[in-house]
Amino acid sequence: MEKRTPNNTSIKMYTTSWCGPCKMAKKFLTEKGYSFEEIDIEENNITRDEMASLSKGHTVPQILINDLPIGGFEDLILLLSLIHISEPTRLLSIAYAGFCLKK
Repeated sequence: MEKRTPNNTSIKMYTTSWCGPCKMAKKFLTEKGYSFEEIDIEENNITRDEMASLSKGHTVPQILINDLPIGGFEDLILLLSLIHISEPTRLLSIAYAGFCLKK
């Protein structure tokens, strides 16, 4: 698995202007040096169902990393924190996360 860095990571985030977790996700990514494409679903007249068909859920934020839907703000924190742990632990964590996502 290639290590995610700001230079090799494309991030798309579906948001609304009033969403607290959206603001936290944007701040977190900016502080970590990641750029992202923000799509405000209200400004762009995207329904929750349309957003869910492109992402992983009906709530905002919905975040896609390299076109892979990862979920919301908490999922973003978990995924990017896996980058900074040892390889064996990371592989176990990824396997467990994948198991949980299938439920």
